[in-house]
Amino acid sequence: SNGFDLEDIHLEGEHKTELLFGMITLVYVLAVYQGIIDGYEQQVKWKQYPNAKVYRKQSLFRFGLYQLKQAVRSLNHFVDFLYQLVLDISQKFILINHGVQP
Repeated sequence: SNGFDLEDIHLEGEHKTELLFGMITLVYVLAVYQGIIDGYEQQVKWKQYPNAKVYRKQSLFRFGLYQLKQAVRSLNHFVDFLYQLVLDISQKFILINHGVQP
């Protein structure tokens, strides 16, 4: 699982798979979003490998996950983070619907 330790959650019941998949999807989307917001394009440099291929030194997901972990240190921080995210998105949505570019 590369860091999520899903076995340690000990969920039981018939909807276990759906709940786990939903949790992983939420964290993935939040990590990618946070990576974009925190400037992945500007902060993560390129690396050229011996086979002449060029890739970023760190993936958008890993960069965003690190940034997300720095911002969210407890359940209370996570709830506050989600609340602020919903407010930000709803404000942008309202502005766009009124013809204003955010």
